[in-house]
This record gives sequence, C-alpha cells and structure tokens, in this order.
Amino acid sequence: MPGAGGNCMMTPVVRTVYIYSPVTFGQYQANQYSSPIASTVSGSDGAYSITVPAGSYSVIVDDGGVKYCNLFSAGFACPVTVGQTSVPYDITIDVSAQ
Repeated sequence: MPGAGGNCMMTPVVRTVYIYSPVTFGQYQANQYSSPIASTVSGSDGAYSITVPAGSYSVIVDDGGVKYCNLFSAGFACPVTVGQTSVPYDITIDVSAQ
C-alpha cells in the first residue's frame, strides 16, 4: 500500500490520452463513451499536451487497451475545466490499485 515507508516508484509511461465531453461515472463504468474530442500520445517522459477550446471535459488514458481514470468528482470521470489559459492535468496510473 502506498504511504510512508512504501516502496512505490513513479515511472513515466507512453500512453494515449483522450479528451471526451464530460463522462459520467455510470458511463465510465459501462465503458460507454462518445467519440473523443481530441487525443495524443504522451512522450517517453510521460508528458502530454492537447489544445481544446474552453469548456468542460473528461481526460481518460488508454492503459493497455483499458480506459483508465483515477479521479471522480461531482459524478464525472477525470473532470477538467479549461479556460483561456493552460490547465495542467496530471494522471497517475496505479498498477497495483485493487
């Protein structure tokens, strides 16, 4: 289990990152998504950048053919609101999550 004294190590990965219209928790669990608005592949350093118009979105990662999200808020999967400036959004893929 992560925490003080744990042996977890952060390792950047190359993954496809998708931007969707807001995805509800129910849609995420049922694997029901609309077509992505945008997508990109992260670099070997794990960094990615996508340009989208101002609005609300869900950021979902393809991790070996499985759509992955590690944050649920207000009933939505990996929600982010983009304004007129850049918005950082980090995604942690926890391969030992149960």
